[in-house]
Amino acid sequence: MNKKKILIVGCGTAALAALKQIRKINSQAEVRLVSMESHLPYSPTSLPYVISGRMKEAEIAMATEDFFKKMDAELLRGKKVERVNTAEGTVLIDSGETESYDALLIATGSEPVMPQIPGLDRGQALVLRTLDQARDLAARMRGSKTAIVLGAGLIGMHVAQCLAEKGVQVKVVEMLTSILPAYFDKDASSMIQRELAGHGITFFTGRKAAKVTWKKNGVEIKVEGGEALEADLLLVATGVAPRIAFLQGSGIEMNGGIKVDSRMRTSVTNVFAAGDVASAKGFLTGEHGVNAILPNAAEQGKIAGSNMAGMVMEYEGWLPMNAFKFFGHLAVSVGKASPSAGDEVLAETRGENGYRRLICNNGLLLGATFIDTDVNTGVFQYLIRKRVDVGPHKEMLLRAPRETSLWLMQDAERKATISLEE
Repeated sequence: MNKKKILIVGCGTAALAALKQIRKINSQAEVRLVSMESHLPYSPTSLPYVISGRMKEAEIAMATEDFFKKMDAELLRGKKVERVNTAEGTVLIDSGETESYDALLIATGSEPVMPQIPGLDRGQALVLRTLDQARDLAARMRGSKTAIVLGAGLIGMHVAQCLAEKGVQVKVVEMLTSILPAYFDKDASSMIQRELAGHGITFFTGRKAAKVTWKKNGVEIKVEGGEALEADLLLVATGVAPRIAFLQGSGIEMNGGIKVDSRMRTSVTNVFAAGDVASAKGFLTGEHGVNAILPNAAEQGKIAGSNMAGMVMEYEGWLPMNAFKFFGHLAVSVGKASPSAGDEVLAETRGENGYRRLICNNGLLLGATFIDTDVNTGVFQYLIRKRVDVGPHKEMLLRAPRETSLWLMQDAERKATISLEE
């Protein structure tokens, strides 16, 4: 009997999680991974630490050559998939080679989005999504005194901090009125921005970049209102999008990403998707969307791998969770970051940087944000996912989040055990 051929396009967190799960269930399948990178797999989230010098390149690898040998899987490096033919069950690689499959997992991650700004040159502007781009940025940082960062999301703020730590004067241009808008509420964002500004980072929020002009030794950006900003470097960090252009004509349904069901199956039989490319059901809303964070990629990869290997596993839905370390401080958010009509918000500021905020509705916790507060985000995820009634204890949860959240989780587990025994 022929072995089942499983092909994984991509080699990031979701792909590796899928591979591990496949091998737990099926030791006989033939597994191949195709990666456009020539490097061993790593997470793009580690790249700011590489350019800052906190981590060496050798420390960011998520898997070694020995790992793939132990997994009895072949990693094809430096090969980019150009097209998927779902009718024939094949993929075309840029080298002209063709790989066939019985089951296919698409886990190609995301790529930077370049905004439509007159004069913005993709070849001259820096982005940070690959190790080669990190090397380029690190080399360009040396000898640079000034930099402009377009975009105030997590990547932009990580890089701005790295540059500032290296003595580079940084200017951040963000079209929205607050930084990290997708992850933190305005009060939390203001506290983070104040701390970053205290370390020499200048912000131009609520301002669009109107024009980019490249000069012999740098760049000039005109922002709305006519102000001109000059710098040696320009980093574009205005967001990312699923890397799915190669799927055109494949017949796979798209919905802001690759639309998947609870088993991570796409609209095409025997084709799965996971990670930053997957448009999956959200836990809080039930609506499909992409949630490009590492824990989500790992969970989706595990579920995809299980179902590809023949064991049914269902996905509960993604839940936002983000963390940002900045100059000795830590901000975290779990679940909802912005309240909806009818939601109750409890917030408290402690000292100069301490901040706590809960979003509840009918006694259920929907979201939590903390700055410089001792909490276990995994426990808060549990309270949200298990729909634990925190209503009678919400004030205590705000005042003593670590102790109260742990007690609520243990109490919920105890009640569930008693219920099963009855």
